Amino acid sequence: MLVKRYAFFLRLLTTFVVCFVIFSFILHTYLYQKHICDNPKIYWSLEEALKTPDTICVLHLHSDSQASLSEDILKLKNLQQLHLHIRHLQEVPSFLTKLPHLTELVIDGYQFGSSRDSIQKMFPHTVVYLDYSHPR
Repeated sequence: MLVKRYAFFLRLLTTFVVCFVIFSFILHTYLYQKHICDNPKIYWSLEEALKTPDTICVLHLHSDSQASLSEDILKLKNLQQLHLHIRHLQEVPSFLTKLPHLTELVIDGYQFGSSRDSIQKMFPHTVVYLDYSHPR
């Protein structure tokens, strides 16, 4: 009798865990799809992007004179792709980790000291590309 009860509860628990995993997967998929970009336009300046910050998904920043990146970029809540070619940038700004939907980070002309692995650890849910081919 005890063995039958144990087997029943074990099947019940297994069914519950399987249902929970399936529900979690469906919920995750639904929430992820809500953040798919509706605006495929590429923006080339932060100033232009900040005019409509909630609609920006792709931003390419290029600068030969600027040595830092403004924290104003955090206003772009839906930013998914960020391409940086900032000649005198000394390190990857840690505030970029606060961009909630960033899926791709490209650093062009990368030459500072942090390794790709250490940068990837900063952005665990983001694909990081370091392009060494454009020396500064």
